[in-house]
Amino acid sequence: MNNIIIKQITLLNFKGQRNLTIDFNEKDTSISGANATGKTTIFDAFTWLLFGKDSEDRTEQKFNLKTLDETGKPFERIPHEVSAILLVDGVETVLKKIYEEKWIKTRGSVDEEFKGHTTTHFVNDIPCSEKEYMAKVDAICSYQVFKLITNPLFFPSQTKDFQRKALFDLAGNVADDEIAANKEEFKALLAALTGKTIEEYKREISAKKSKIKKEIAEIPGRIDEHKRCMPESHDWADIESQISAKKQEVDAIDDQISDYSKSVEAENKKRADLQSQLGKLKEVKTQHEFEIKERVLKDYHTKETERNALFVELERLQNELSSNHRQISTLTEKKISLNNQLAEFRSGWAAINAETLIFGDHQFDCPTCKRPLEIEDIEAKQSELTANFNKNKADKLEKNKQSGLTIKKDLGTTETIIGQKDAYSVELESKISKIQQSDLYLNAPYKPDARPYIERDGRWIECCLLIGNLERQITESNAPTTDNSDLKSKKQTLNNEIDLLKQRLSLREAIQTSLNRIAELEKEYKAQSQELASLEGVEFTIAAFGKAKVEAIESRINGLFSLVNFKMYEQQINGGELETCEAMVNGVPFTDLNNAMKINAGLDIINAFCKKQGIYAPIFIDNRESVNNIIPCESQIINLIVSTDKQLVIK
Repeated sequence: MNNIIIKQITLLNFKGQRNLTIDFNEKDTSISGANATGKTTIFDAFTWLLFGKDSEDRTEQKFNLKTLDETGKPFERIPHEVSAILLVDGVETVLKKIYEEKWIKTRGSVDEEFKGHTTTHFVNDIPCSEKEYMAKVDAICSYQVFKLITNPLFFPSQTKDFQRKALFDLAGNVADDEIAANKEEFKALLAALTGKTIEEYKREISAKKSKIKKEIAEIPGRIDEHKRCMPESHDWADIESQISAKKQEVDAIDDQISDYSKSVEAENKKRADLQSQLGKLKEVKTQHEFEIKERVLKDYHTKETERNALFVELERLQNELSSNHRQISTLTEKKISLNNQLAEFRSGWAAINAETLIFGDHQFDCPTCKRPLEIEDIEAKQSELTANFNKNKADKLEKNKQSGLTIKKDLGTTETIIGQKDAYSVELESKISKIQQSDLYLNAPYKPDARPYIERDGRWIECCLLIGNLERQITESNAPTTDNSDLKSKKQTLNNEIDLLKQRLSLREAIQTSLNRIAELEKEYKAQSQELASLEGVEFTIAAFGKAKVEAIESRINGLFSLVNFKMYEQQINGGELETCEAMVNGVPFTDLNNAMKINAGLDIINAFCKKQGIYAPIFIDNRESVNNIIPCESQIINLIVSTDKQLVIK
């Protein structure tokens, strides 16, 4: 259990309180003063210290916590601080937050600029991050629970859904099995749920009822429609006799048409055989023409292939020659560059070799007294400088020489490659010239005409004669000229008459189908009516179960309070129950209570939640002067009282 008590709170520049410290009694503290003297500010400071919000649940962006001057403008650059000493189950904890403006001098600017705010957090005077601070506060009491147990008017001001959920969590739900324990119809109802809730099952039953009612309402009209659309009855035996007689006439006509069809079929087969022979002969003729052409043009195709290959080779050699010329051009540029570099190194060598060592007039004077050094010291120094100069000169000459030799070697290699490339260009030009002067390149091969060879071929001439003979036979053959259109016309007329008789005969089936469908609809109407009655019985049971559960839930919830009763459901005109949540005192709704009774009702609610949650926190009672007596509470009480005092009075 967490029992939270405010031992002391200090405000520095917070909402007009420049420096205020209040020591609280562990059980009851009264803070009185005229309006706007800062009573609510103390509550705001406490909630901001813990949760970063004021007593009306507004964040720093929505309420002003700074101290303002006489023009209403916040004082700049001063800290806004709240600290409190809390006793949590007797253990002292010190919380502090400092809210400050952030002023930064940007590069190139003379004055500092305002860049927002920073908040610093302390637990037991030790700085910590916001995350660590909030974790410490949450371990004492979560914000949602704190709002619920510190303000008597908070809970009744929330939505009905919020209140219902909180009360159900507080009292615990009443199990459906407990409601159904002594009634068989309730047990049967729960068994029928199959994983659904009562409300889901109720909606399912309602949907089924709506569907069945709609279907029942449509059935009489559908029965009447079938009766009105039912055809009249006829002499079905006479119709069947007429159909049989006309079918016999059709069969006789089919026999006559069949004899004619056989004659036509024989003639058509003869013509098809001639067409097949003609097609094969034409294929033989075409193939023979192709073979003669291939034989006559064989040498031409061979020379044409060789000539195409010659043009391909010529293009390859020309491309190779162009590439070789580009490489020679690149190497020539490199040769010029290397010669220029070699000339520079030669000039550099001559300049280094011409360097001499010259001593200054006062080079060997003492740096302190400015007098010349001793002769032996001067000679030793000159000898040392001369040796160093000669060594450095020799090193530079050797380095210049080696660099020049490297370039000279590279130059020789480049000249050798240029010579090789020039020789290769001559070789390529010779090959290109040889191809361009060849007879195959200069003269295209002659393409002979194969047509005379084809027309003189004996086999080809024979094929032409046979084809002409077959074409004459096909032209001279004729299909039978016997006309059977009158037979077909008569057959069509008889078939049309048979179809009309069959249509009349089909009415017999339509009548029987309608009678069968009417019987089915009457049976369906009876079954649907029985199903509707059954569903209405289930709805009645659900309503009875819901009412029993309402009474059980209200009884359990209201048993948690000594003063307040909650109305959880409201009776509707149609007999249904509407979910609600309204605090009542002696039958009077919370909204109609006087201020004193509202505060006591709120304290009764807080007592129940504190007992359930195992957390007790300071309760701030605003307008306490309007309440003579409050109900007993285990929480620390902080009374905010309106009086005529110009300054806050703490008792």
